[in-house]
Amino acid sequence: MSQYQLKKKVLLVMECWGEGGTETYVNGLLNSLSSDDKINISVLFLRQYINVDEHLPGAKRIYYSSHSNFLISILKARPDVINLHLYSSLLYAVFMAKISGVKCVTTLHMPPCAWGLRHRGYWRLACLMSNCIVGVSGAVIDNLSSNRKRAIIIPGGVESEFFRVVRNNTKYGDFKIAAVGRLAPEKNWLILIRGISLLSKEVRSRVVINFYGDGPLQDVINEYALKREVNVRFHGYVSKKTLRYELSYTHLSILPSKFEGLGLSALECMAVGVPTITSDFVASREYILPGVTGHTFPAEDVESLKVLINWHIMNPELSEIIGREGKKFVRERYYENFVYRKYIDVFKEFYN
Repeated sequence: MSQYQLKKKVLLVMECWGEGGTETYVNGLLNSLSSDDKINISVLFLRQYINVDEHLPGAKRIYYSSHSNFLISILKARPDVINLHLYSSLLYAVFMAKISGVKCVTTLHMPPCAWGLRHRGYWRLACLMSNCIVGVSGAVIDNLSSNRKRAIIIPGGVESEFFRVVRNNTKYGDFKIAAVGRLAPEKNWLILIRGISLLSKEVRSRVVINFYGDGPLQDVINEYALKREVNVRFHGYVSKKTLRYELSYTHLSILPSKFEGLGLSALECMAVGVPTITSDFVASREYILPGVTGHTFPAEDVESLKVLINWHIMNPELSEIIGREGKKFVRERYYENFVYRKYIDVFKEFYN
């Protein structure tokens, strides 16, 4: 029997490839486990219409399917374990996995509050049917106790290159704020602009928000900022290499989201040593220790956000100390190879 046949086969299932936290998570998982000589990992897409092979060098094979052919695709791939990273297709995929007889590990990337009432019902039923549930944070799986299924936390990991970035001299020039994430309603970027608009004119003139991400609200955000005399720059989606370079010159990172499954972009900023502020979404409590590793503010409390931004501007030395403590905290708990290797033990439990 060949070495390939001896290896266990894991099939990761996604709907499509984008530029968000789920893709960063899956890529990190692939990169961390691809070096394991006992596992072959392939990826199957349910709604991907263009080739994305170049984005997933860690995948042994990449399959492109549809909902109607999903069961056939599973039988053709013949995996030992299926690992789902899905949203609206989750219940259907779990059901098909049960029919195929393959054990199913469901990874949840968003908290229940992000779903509508109908999809929360689908979500709960899918969890009941899964053999194991992985949550990217405690906030995601807090409500799963009634499902009587094994639920564990495996957070997103941060690439080692982020920890190697050397912070450049940020004492002079504009005060640069990084806003990393999709330009979408759930990220709540407008409250960031409102918070900065409340700063004194002299202080506000020194501040520049650099947006790293694409999305439907760019024009809305730009117009909102112009009306409030807030300086913004849009960089679009950037590679991780470019993001690391940009963060090396950044004074402060802010993630004002209404909800997050984890907030991986905040962790990446912290890994570079950038002082970080997030809204008080539940998952932030797992890595933001207020006044130690970062700061949080009530999600819609613009006055609190303004006070925190002003504090970081006026106290650069103390702000940098918080940045260093945040980096140390993330390195100890969210290092990519450390967190994703936990999947090996999860998969081993369900090999046929």
